[in-house]
Amino acid sequence: IVNEITSAITYKIIEMTIAEIGEPKAQFAWFNIGSQGRGEQTIMTDVNNFIVFEDVDPGLYEQTQLYFIDLSEKVIESFVKIGYKRSSQTLMGNNMAYCKSLTDWKNQYMSWIVNPKNNTITFNPTFFDFDFIYGNQTIFRELNDTITEKLPNSQLFLAYLGNEIVKTPSGLS
Repeated sequence: IVNEITSAITYKIIEMTIAEIGEPKAQFAWFNIGSQGRGEQTIMTDVNNFIVFEDVDPGLYEQTQLYFIDLSEKVIESFVKIGYKRSSQTLMGNNMAYCKSLTDWKNQYMSWIVNPKNNTITFNPTFFDFDFIYGNQTIFRELNDTITEKLPNSQLFLAYLGNEIVKTPSGLS
């Protein structure tokens, strides 16, 4: 129930923020990650998300990215106002590393899957617990399909993922 409420709040805040700052010049998808992505969010939680925008002309990339970083920052500010916490790990779309084009995100996921130890963005299993919240569903499907097609034959990644999960302490006492 908490997860559904937060998803509805996220959707509405994004809509209101876009109405305030203007329509984006590119299609995008907003993903929540972590406990909300897994559907097990608790009442006292932080905000973790990332943004995927459609591939744009290289000359428009920075401008497009800055729009979505601004959008994310304003959405996060709204969440903070109503009592949510910012991600302690800065896993949010207002971080340039987590606001990228579809091709860049596909490349990032492939890098994590093919070689989880050597990455410019540190591998974090949280990014595999995502939930599409707002935007273009085609972007969501394309990213999701890229990941799910590669995972079954990625024994090294699955072993690495299992090891990372075992090292993470349970939320229960």
